[in-house]
Amino acid sequence: MFLGGPIPRKGTRGLERECLRITRRSGDHEEISGGVKVIMKAKAAILTEYQKPLAVDEIDLEQPKEKEVLVKMQAAGLCHSDYSVSQGIIRMPPLPCIPGHEGAGVVQEVGPCVTRVKPGDHVLIVWVPSCGKCYYCSKKQPYLCAEKDITRAGTMLDGTYRVRCKGKNIHVMQGVGTFSEYTVVSCSDEGQLRFAIDADG
Repeated sequence: MFLGGPIPRKGTRGLERECLRITRRSGDHEEISGGVKVIMKAKAAILTEYQKPLAVDEIDLEQPKEKEVLVKMQAAGLCHSDYSVSQGIIRMPPLPCIPGHEGAGVVQEVGPCVTRVKPGDHVLIVWVPSCGKCYYCSKKQPYLCAEKDITRAGTMLDGTYRVRCKGKNIHVMQGVGTFSEYTVVSCSDEGQLRFAIDADG
């Protein structure tokens, strides 16, 4: 997704400012929002219109389902791809969406059938899933995994959503949307939690 060339500094500064405005305030709780079970409210930087600043807003985050993990974000990468999405050069995922396709954080909760990680583990989030079963994964080329075509649409691997804002589904860039206090990501096989790292690493 990297387009190459110098990053327009004026544009990315604005994007950085929006990301830095996300506060570290969230409270774990359960409630029903629009018929969907929500485990917490958090804040995220949401893109609602191309070539406009991101809007920091409160989101409802649904609990992780089978082979999914809830992660508290500690850091998010910012590259030319995020800028290109914000400017409408890359129009995937659809709007509204939470940009950010790489980052690091701490596992808070795991869904059913997750055995690779546990709450408290420090993990890196990557934008390419790795199913371990498709043609590319079987050829030891997980970075080309066919499931990336699903996450490009801004949904989870099952085609559904975990984030809502004001009752509306929110897409997440490459199935992760790391410009958020918390995010739910795939953890099937290699999934999108590619590495577990030591807390001091």
